[in-house]
Amino acid sequence: MVSRALAAVSVGVAAAVAGAACGDRPTRWPPDVAGTGHADAGPKDAQAPACHALARSPAGTCCPAATVWLPVEATCAAVGPPECASLTATDPEQCIPRWCADWRDADGQVCGKPDSAGCRPVARPCSDAELRAGGGCRAGTTTDSTGVCRTATTFAPQPAPGDLLAPLPPPVTPTTPRWCSDGPLAPPRACTPADAGCEVGSEPDPTHPAKCRPMRGTDLVCPKGFVPEPAAGDAEPDCTADATVCGEDPFGGVAEAPGVVFVDAAFNGPSAGTRAAPYKSLAQGVEAAPAGGTVAVAAGTYAGGLLVGKPLQLLGRCAALVHIVSPAGESALVVKAGADGSTVRGMRLTGGTDLLYVSMAKKVSLQHLWIESAQLTGLSVVVNAQATLSDSVVARTVGDKSDVDAGTGIAVADAVLGVHRVRVTRNRGFGVVIFDGALVDMQDSLIDEGNPTQAKGPAGMGAFVGAGSSMTVARSRVHRNGAAGFKVKGKGSALTMTRVAITATRPWWTVAKTHGIGIHGQHGAQVTLDAGLVHDNRMVGAIIEGDPGGSLTLRRTRVSGTRPPPEALFGPGVSAIGEVAVALEDVTLQDNEYYSVLLELKASAVLRSVRITGNRMGSKPNDYSSALAVFTGAKANLEDVHFWENTDSALRAADLGVSVVGRRVLIAHTSNRGLDDQMVAPGLYVQDGAQVWLHDSRIHGSEGVGVLASGDATALRLSAAVLDANKPLRSNGNYGLALVAQNGVLVELLGVRATGNHGAAVVVDQPDARIVAHGLAVDHTLPRISDAGGGHAIYGAHGAALDLTAAWVVDNFATGIAVDKSALRADRAVVRLTRFAHLIDPDRRQIKVALGDALLGVHATLFEVGHSLIVDNQRAGLLLDSTLGAKLTGSLVARGTFGVVTQNGTGLGATGNLIYGHSQQNLVGDGGLAVPEPPGLAGK
Repeated sequence: MVSRALAAVSVGVAAAVAGAACGDRPTRWPPDVAGTGHADAGPKDAQAPACHALARSPAGTCCPAATVWLPVEATCAAVGPPECASLTATDPEQCIPRWCADWRDADGQVCGKPDSAGCRPVARPCSDAELRAGGGCRAGTTTDSTGVCRTATTFAPQPAPGDLLAPLPPPVTPTTPRWCSDGPLAPPRACTPADAGCEVGSEPDPTHPAKCRPMRGTDLVCPKGFVPEPAAGDAEPDCTADATVCGEDPFGGVAEAPGVVFVDAAFNGPSAGTRAAPYKSLAQGVEAAPAGGTVAVAAGTYAGGLLVGKPLQLLGRCAALVHIVSPAGESALVVKAGADGSTVRGMRLTGGTDLLYVSMAKKVSLQHLWIESAQLTGLSVVVNAQATLSDSVVARTVGDKSDVDAGTGIAVADAVLGVHRVRVTRNRGFGVVIFDGALVDMQDSLIDEGNPTQAKGPAGMGAFVGAGSSMTVARSRVHRNGAAGFKVKGKGSALTMTRVAITATRPWWTVAKTHGIGIHGQHGAQVTLDAGLVHDNRMVGAIIEGDPGGSLTLRRTRVSGTRPPPEALFGPGVSAIGEVAVALEDVTLQDNEYYSVLLELKASAVLRSVRITGNRMGSKPNDYSSALAVFTGAKANLEDVHFWENTDSALRAADLGVSVVGRRVLIAHTSNRGLDDQMVAPGLYVQDGAQVWLHDSRIHGSEGVGVLASGDATALRLSAAVLDANKPLRSNGNYGLALVAQNGVLVELLGVRATGNHGAAVVVDQPDARIVAHGLAVDHTLPRISDAGGGHAIYGAHGAALDLTAAWVVDNFATGIAVDKSALRADRAVVRLTRFAHLIDPDRRQIKVALGDALLGVHATLFEVGHSLIVDNQRAGLLLDSTLGAKLTGSLVARGTFGVVTQNGTGLGATGNLIYGHSQQNLVGDGGLAVPEPPGLAGK
């Protein structure tokens, strides 16, 4: 990924440099006349005017304020950044150059409201008047949307003025988003500062309201009237009807009254439908009961095939004792048109095709039913019917093997159904199917243990919502189903969930051994989950894909533990594919595999107040992962997004048409666990034509490289960003770079600070790669751990270009700003305190050579430096080797071992500069001391 350093050095050169490094350096500023190194400087004149020695001409006259005497030009002039003109002679250490910007929209107009979408800082030249008046922002800071200058990023404390060199503390571990509500049945809401709330993925504990517990959605395992039975392995307990709730009365407490008919299969004798002489068959009772009447059913087994076409209360003693068996190929009970207001309660229904079938009947109440082992569908509510199912179990629909869609617990078509306190379990095809414009409201219920045992088909899916249909789910759980927990497919399909846990969805075992999706939206589906948990699913946590117009919205939710089955290639927490939209707000994505969020094929996403942590790569050879991946034309807008301790890369954007815009983004502690020992783990990785802009952000502690940008047509803009403490690879101590730009990329840096990195801070490499930086501050770059070499601040190599305005480069090692076979334009730069560090050929491990040069150009294709301060660097202020047409204008070069060194045919046009006060020589050319050629690329 990053070129290795290649440098040939000789023992003789090394010795010469080592000797040059021993010269004494002045220790105070400003120097006296004897220490200036002026060719024209003489003894102090007691009668000389009271002006600084640097501002005094050989004739003894004082230069105008904020100017100095230039011996070569024999005139007074300002040198260095104009904003520091008054500091040049007296206190250059306090000079921090300034830069200017306006907030503009995509059309280039000044933004009426800078925080609005598309409004961003656009750099421009500061006017002389602005600079003289202290306008603009210091390097390493930027203007916020109100025009106030502040240190880059909200994730680092604001240092006191003049204290930009203060090291930054590590970022604080981001807090997990929380959610609140005003009661057990109240909707979720955002927490106020006074609220305790619960972390996303958890909920108030009903037994200890002041505490939170892991999100379950519902504690229901078996509804009222049912009891759990142990199940094999780690499956949820099964449910069976509870005989202890049946009571002593054979008819469940139903008293004799007009319109009440009694049925008892065990009765022997003449039947009259009374308590004393009940009917023996259920069909007789249904036939005999008047419209609006009641049929009370005693314990026993009854033949199904019943039709109810009038309002009727069909009341069994209890589901444990009243058993209706459907004839083969028929329904146990059909409630049809004319039966509005009917009730069916306290029964077990088994066998048959559609066990309980409700059609064209309104306000039908289905209570305490055990619907089990249907051959096609347990409960069907169809054709303009309206029903409520409560306190019931729908289980073990087996399906017809000739029908791939068979085996459904509950099916609703062109009808309305309420599902309250219901267990839908161990059904072979689907738990719930909704289609043809149906509406389903589910509350306090459990869909689980889909039973994928047939050779083909949907294999135990939790719930399916078809085109034009909708489902609302509250306080419920969807657990251990096959293929998908929820699948929502087609135009007009909608799923809205509140306080729902979707967990442990398993692969489609009997077919491809893949899939295991918590929430699957397709072809225009609209899916929303508020205050939920999507956990431990086997392929994807939640995905939206297919036709344009589909959307997935997660609020106050945790998506965690997603991992692929062995045959699958990835396990994203959230995925969007196609022209669909994703919105994540107050969401935690934790411990997912390959991707926490994957966006592809023109998908768009908004992430607001999102925490992504613990994303990890897979175990297959050449695996890679990204916490957030934006590919193939997708777009993402990020606000207050925190990436923490992810693997391989935190944010990756790749391909033409990809766009990522982010504010207040924290990327911290990205690592390359398990990767090849030469593979870096960039916190931000931009490639192959993607466009990324991050503002007010921090990239900290990545392993190898903090930011990697590569490829033609790729563009990266960082404003108000800090890139700090990026670490060498643990395997070999290499790298630790803040930013690498390669292979044709354009990188724009506005008010960026790079501090505490290793080897090199900012590297631009390969033809047509370019960095344009305004107000870039680079400090405290450390040598590599592997060989104690480097520590370079800004480096360009192999045909790249650097364009720097108002750069502040202080307290680095080896080189401040260096280019090798590359171009440099630098205006109003300050380069100070570049210290000795080693250079070593990494292949041949030759003797180390000490560098300590502020500005370095070797075979530079362009080298222009103007109005800069180059002060207190340990070796050379400016070293040029084999470079034609170099220019140095209006600059101060002072107080090092050497001032300006040119060698091997270098041509330098120098005008308006003040070069003095070096312990060896102010100017040295090919006839002077030879210095070694710098490395091909500093970022080993």
